[in-house]
Amino acid sequence: MNLDINPTAPYIPGIAEAEAEALADAVERYEDALEEYRDVIADDWQDRAIARETALTAREVAENGKRDDKRPPELTTASVKRAEALARLGVIRAEVSRCDTAAKDAIREQVPADVAPSAERVRDALAAYEAAIEALVKAEREAREALSRAVAIRHIADGGSLHQDPGVFAGDHAFGSASTAVAQAREVLIRAQNYATRKVGVR
Repeated sequence: MNLDINPTAPYIPGIAEAEAEALADAVERYEDALEEYRDVIADDWQDRAIARETALTAREVAENGKRDDKRPPELTTASVKRAEALARLGVIRAEVSRCDTAAKDAIREQVPADVAPSAERVRDALAAYEAAIEALVKAEREAREALSRAVAIRHIADGGSLHQDPGVFAGDHAFGSASTAVAQAREVLIRAQNYATRKVGVR
């Protein structure tokens, strides 16, 4: 039995959030019900019920010499619970479908007004990314210079030679390939800028 649900409304932050939340709640309730009724909606639900009945009956016979006639058979109980499960799942499934449709309708209604603002947010975010890279470059340069100066001063203070400045390579030893990482970050920025230009017209 196929009990899968496949809502197709995309989640877009800031768009149709109430409808998206209602859809998510319905999906969660459906998944909870699947777990609750797992035994009676499984393909082998009858085998499971018979196994439970066999175990219970064996225990009752061992304790009392006979089966407890007042207890309904597990197969009957499972059959009733299965009917309840399928009915409840059907109701929730319909709710998921309704919420999915409502979310998609709300998305189509709301997205036109957010085209320009969303593009502006991309522009601002990319500008902040670029500023962060430049700030990193400046911070790295200042840190290298400070470290090189401190190493040279410590070397001389400890009686080292004035003809060889150990601080010259101190930044390279300490920071390694930081400049490579910066170059990679710039490459990522360029790709993101080009993609944003193609997809949403951000320049």
